[in-house]
Amino acid sequence: MKNQIFIKCSDAFDTADFLVLNMQGVVVDRIENGKLAELAQKIKHDESEITILIASSEIVIKQVTLPKKFNSKYLSKIVPNILEEDLVSSIDSTHFSFSKVVDSKLSVAIIAQDTLKSWLEKLKSYQLEPDRLCPLSLSMDPKAHEWQIWIDNNTSIVKTDPMMGFCIETTQLPIILNRLYQTQTEKPHKIQLFATNEALLNAINFKDYPALLPLVQNNISSLWEVFHVKQKSINLLQSTFAKQYQLTKYKDKVKHGIAAFIVVVALIFGFQITDILSYSKIKKQQQSEIEAIYRSVYPNATEVVSPKLRMERDLKSANILAGGFFDLLLNTGIALNTNKNINLKNLTYKQGALTLTIETAGYTDVEKFIKALNNNKLDVKQDKTEQHKDKLSAILIVHKALTK
Repeated sequence: MKNQIFIKCSDAFDTADFLVLNMQGVVVDRIENGKLAELAQKIKHDESEITILIASSEIVIKQVTLPKKFNSKYLSKIVPNILEEDLVSSIDSTHFSFSKVVDSKLSVAIIAQDTLKSWLEKLKSYQLEPDRLCPLSLSMDPKAHEWQIWIDNNTSIVKTDPMMGFCIETTQLPIILNRLYQTQTEKPHKIQLFATNEALLNAINFKDYPALLPLVQNNISSLWEVFHVKQKSINLLQSTFAKQYQLTKYKDKVKHGIAAFIVVVALIFGFQITDILSYSKIKKQQQSEIEAIYRSVYPNATEVVSPKLRMERDLKSANILAGGFFDLLLNTGIALNTNKNINLKNLTYKQGALTLTIETAGYTDVEKFIKALNNNKLDVKQDKTEQHKDKLSAILIVHKALTK
């Protein structure tokens, strides 16, 4: 067994809070707001297991309800596709980490791969190569019907559920908590605010939110009294990304390169053979599990389709219901984008037609714009034109797209 070292880094990765537990789980050292470079030099890596705790809004926590008898080894292949519509970037550029499944529920930590790589590079500059990297928001343990918030200067960490947590700017804390409170069917009985000093607590003003005010309780506390480091959190160093990281981490320690290479090759080919032999069975099981999760998220769906295709279908249906409004808007937008001298002052939609009020330097620009609209299969009627000093104002009525 090794000593357990927990390091909570600041946003700039220059200062940190530092906690050391010996092999018996007893606290043997504790430092708050120390310089990360100095703390890193004290660590004996061969005798320690390092956990880095991160408080960042870059990490998004989602919760997924899984079907019964779900095989957890397929999580990395199925869950990202279920959450695709909630992603800021593509699946390929996003890293997913998973909690243990509890009562068919799973917490998923989502972060951009580039962001995670940049954090690891910053840590490596201090010769810190962690065994675990965990979101701090999951290390709080609120009681039933209680919310916990840690105020960490500019960032606040919010925990409203045993499997959920998030980080926000401290200035936004009252308004976000109020919105969250209004949407809850089961309201909290207490909202516990924690900070290292009274000034941080007093800076949060709930007077404009009377529903929250009687629930809020202020507590002055240290970081390590609020966060339960022994509580299992999500390790961001999972899956393919983690394997690549571990290979990089230990490459300088490999003494028997040829033997290791042979073992790795054997494992790779062994897994490939296994995958080929069981491909049909796995594919069938995955399809069944994808459909079960999909229907739990979209119970009214008549079939399982990709998020992109479903979005296209929804947009097409909405366009029909709106009398072709979206087609009109799209083709008009394309024409506007190619005519930079046209300033759109007003836009209204009525009875299948857009009325545009535009402003430009001269009539030549108006003619070019009308031609661009015609090229996009739109009918245009010029309703009114007025000259105001050096600017020309025109009103155009654009009708729905012509059929071929």
